Amino acid sequence: MALPGFLYRNLTAGLEPVFFSSTPAAAFPWSNLHNPQPRVRVRIESTSAIIIFDLGSVQAADCWALISTNLPRSCAIRLRASITNTSVSGADLVLDTGTVSDDFTDPEYNGNIVMCFPTADARYWRMDIAGGNDPIDIGLLMLGLLFRPENATEYGVQEGFLDLSVRDMNEDTGNEYTLSGPKKRTFQFTMAGTEAEVRGFETSFSDMDRVVGASGDVLFVEDSDADALTRARDSVFGSYREVGASLATRVANELWTRVFQMRERR
Repeated sequence: MALPGFLYRNLTAGLEPVFFSSTPAAAFPWSNLHNPQPRVRVRIESTSAIIIFDLGSVQAADCWALISTNLPRSCAIRLRASITNTSVSGADLVLDTGTVSDDFTDPEYNGNIVMCFPTADARYWRMDIAGGNDPIDIGLLMLGLLFRPENATEYGVQEGFLDLSVRDMNEDTGNEYTLSGPKKRTFQFTMAGTEAEVRGFETSFSDMDRVVGASGDVLFVEDSDADALTRARDSVFGSYREVGASLATRVANELWTRVFQMRERR
């Protein structure tokens, strides 16, 4: 089991693909990927897709995720990356997963697909999707390097759904009135780290606080070594919140803990 990680620096933020195999529907353009609401999607009118991003410079990544898709449970995905090859094919590749056919996701997991791989440094990144529905809908695309605290989550992880439905009762008649609301997947967990991880300025909790803040979102990946379907189930994209008033608690020499709640954004 790998250490859990947070993807909070999305290398594709604000970018659109430099190459794609099919033009999106006019009402669902690539710019929809810039909308923080995953339910606002780009629509590719095909059962397959090729998507290539130019990051502008060589960047390190070990995770590529599709958030809020309509892809079926089983499909095929291939990831490739290159420093200089703009078509990201043939030679000069620093990453090539080969075509992976697997059970990747499920509607219960918001159609999320989370691909993890050994860290690669590249400028051009390519994803091939086959065996999808027609059309293919994608809410968000995230690519980046997971921040992994040196210590795993502590015992006592809580997970379930936050039900935002409302149920009112008339005290005179006893009649009940309901308003069905969304049910958001929620994880609550304690993570431990060294003082450098908590207070550092590069990849650290402090840096994540500074970059994301209260209004931003992160992708939490519980176990990057798990099978694809388990990764989709146990990874949550959404807000992360500190539980309680304290920001960090020193529990031992050079060991600090923080309690987080991840709440899914759909």
